[in-house]
Amino acid sequence: MRCSPDVPWQALAIQEVTRQYWAGTWQESDWTWGSPWRLVAPDGRPADSGEVIEADRPNRLVIFWRDELHEDLLTCHG
Repeated sequence: MRCSPDVPWQALAIQEVTRQYWAGTWQESDWTWGSPWRLVAPDGRPADSGEVIEADRPNRLVIFWRDELHEDLLTCHG
């Protein structure tokens, strides 16, 4: 199914849409360069967080993120 490039951006920005397709989670950000970004779990806890690195609506979105629910994923084992 094809859609316009703006549809994915709308899906990120409209919490009701995001909750339908992301297992009840939603995202919080204003989607501009340097702004914070959070993925919020259904119980209200931050699941992931980070910041917007690049935002060129509707062509490109780059974010830095870290997993907030699984600390063991953040640890480097060597």
